[in-house]
Amino acid sequence: MTGSSYLPVSGNVGIATIRTGDKPLEVFSGIVRANYFAEMQIPLVSGRAFDARDRAGTQPVAIVNETLVRRLGVPIAGVGAALVVTGIDGKTTETRQVVGVSRDTRSSGGDTRARPELYVPFAQLPYPQMNLIVRTRVPSDPRIGAAIREAVTAIDGEQMADRLMPLADMLDTRVATWRFGAWLLGVFAVMAVILAAIGLGASIAWWVAQRTREIGVRMALGARPAQVTRVFMRQGLALTALGVALGLGGAAATTRFLQSWLYGVTPLNPAAFASSSLGLLAIAAVASYGPARRAARVDPLVALRAE
Repeated sequence: MTGSSYLPVSGNVGIATIRTGDKPLEVFSGIVRANYFAEMQIPLVSGRAFDARDRAGTQPVAIVNETLVRRLGVPIAGVGAALVVTGIDGKTTETRQVVGVSRDTRSSGGDTRARPELYVPFAQLPYPQMNLIVRTRVPSDPRIGAAIREAVTAIDGEQMADRLMPLADMLDTRVATWRFGAWLLGVFAVMAVILAAIGLGASIAWWVAQRTREIGVRMALGARPAQVTRVFMRQGLALTALGVALGLGGAAATTRFLQSWLYGVTPLNPAAFASSSLGLLAIAAVASYGPARRAARVDPLVALRAE
């Protein structure tokens, strides 16, 4: 069990101010128990976690995340550096020594960007309201809530534990809007691919039908059905490749507007662009093969008499 004034992905964060030169920097901040990083399984990339040394009356300390170090630089915010920090209460200003650097976490479920973060130990800056974090094998067990409330009441009858929620449920709640938007975009994308496949197949079939007389001439001059099929497939794929190239250019120019909806891929992700291009070329190949194959089997005399 541990505690924190700030939970990752919850969107409910505190703000501390770091004074660096003329312009102060506001960062997300949390007041945490000493075992917070171990219980939340947030790795430290350098330095140490809070421990018994970090108590009231000792040197004020802090742990920062990687983004803050990148923002200010290692000499200013790395392990051993001294930061002038105004805490969450907006009143207490102290010089805190950085004792550790943690991996980045997400402050909100729908925001994939990492923000500068700073943590201070609860023992040095007690806070009246904390999030109690309990690790359990079965988060959905209804007895857990009752046990937590009883434990809190046993310590202080005037304290109350409310809004009990599994961390996974909280994350689902925070990403519900973006998840629905992504699902809706996925449905529209599937519909667009189906319509594109139908339109492509119909267009190529019409295009081949318009060239029936040409097919008859080729067959009369000795072209084999396989050769005729390859010619039309090659031309159909060439037209499709041109359309795909134009589409990729348009996608590259517009996907940056959807960056906030993307997770796990970048707006110009090569794998996503390549897979979609190969998929459309495969659709074009199937759409070209059927009409071209049927046209190549038409009797040359019939093809030459076609209007």
